[in-house]
Amino acid sequence: MATVNGKKGRSLTVQNMIDHFMVLHEEGHSIAEIAKICGVGKNTIYSSLDEIAEKNGVTRESLLEKVIPYKTPSGPREPVERIDTEELINEYNSLIEHLDQTIRKLNTFISADADQLFS
Repeated sequence: MATVNGKKGRSLTVQNMIDHFMVLHEEGHSIAEIAKICGVGKNTIYSSLDEIAEKNGVTRESLLEKVIPYKTPSGPREPVERIDTEELINEYNSLIEHLDQTIRKLNTFISADADQLFS
């Protein structure tokens, strides 16, 4: 066998698997699927996991976990309701005015009760 990247006996196929393992793993492929895609045996992958982990700054154990990739939902999307910003601003201002009125009324009641208590 040839020497690849200083590793005697490693084939180009194995080196290719090591180089592309993380992409396939993060896409959610299992060890068996990666082995099939890369044309190597599962045992070859298992024996290479320490090197792959070190190369990518992860743990060997994390490489044994199945990754569930995020997939955007397909199909027609629900129509998005448009927000009328002017209407929203008007509703906000109206709410602020009602709160101000409520606070003024509460202050009036509190003052009247305080006057009665201290009279």
